[in-house]
Amino acid sequence: MVKKMDAGDIFVQDKIEILETDNNEVLFDKLSVLGTKLLIENLDNIVDGKIKGIPQKEDEVTYAWNLTKEEEKIDFNKTSKEIFNQIRGLANQPGAYAIINGEIIKIYSSKVCETNDNSLPGTILQINKKLIVKTNDSALEILLLKPSGKAIMKASDFLNGQKILKINDTFA
Repeated sequence: MVKKMDAGDIFVQDKIEILETDNNEVLFDKLSVLGTKLLIENLDNIVDGKIKGIPQKEDEVTYAWNLTKEEEKIDFNKTSKEIFNQIRGLANQPGAYAIINGEIIKIYSSKVCETNDNSLPGTILQINKKLIVKTNDSALEILLLKPSGKAIMKASDFLNGQKILKINDTFA
């Protein structure tokens, strides 16, 4: 144990594949299982000195600062892949968000979809059964969202009774 945060020797490491379907919660669970497995398999050998720690290179350490509200906001001028990764990285807590017609909508799940539409990024392309928004390079289908004051819901359910979104409206 050392007094610095996220410092100390590395005793064992492993890799895990990050799937397109993984979000922050799924990845946390996978890493928790992997960490438990590594600890059970190696703790006795660490205590007995059979596995020696390797010092971390302090000049290669990176820190994850607290997210700001601005980093949670979706910028539809980015690529679909960048936005997709932002949404899944913020899924569940704290959630990515976008603003349209003065309303904040949290977005928890999406998928990249192709389009030949040349509308401006952030433009709503479809609200009939699917919520599709133009990005810089293609489009994104919003799958799970949470309007202000409501519960998380499927975008298709939200679209059934909503009066916030119209075709060609643009997310700010």
